[in-house]
Amino acid sequence: MKHTLKGTNIEITDAIRAHLEEHLNALDKYYNHVIQARVELGLPSTHHHKGEIFLAEATVAVPGDTLRVEVHNEDLYTAIDHMAHKIKQALIKFKDKHQH
Repeated sequence: MKHTLKGTNIEITDAIRAHLEEHLNALDKYYNHVIQARVELGLPSTHHHKGEIFLAEATVAVPGDTLRVEVHNEDLYTAIDHMAHKIKQALIKFKDKHQH
């Protein structure tokens, strides 16, 4: 599966990239016809009063459709974990819907 990663207002470190790729590589286990995954991580704005709120957004292209999830959280790694869980659920739902 081909995937791209974009950082908005943050630097994508090797640790962040490794954590994300671990989750992206696991997606093939749930649906092996994923064409492309595009992930954006970052800080959508700097005007929050209670610290930083991170964004983890994934757009996954599958045959005939595009699945998209977006998660906001105070911790970047937690946002990545929640985003991966949601995209996994979306892939399973898509697979079940199109197998029958």
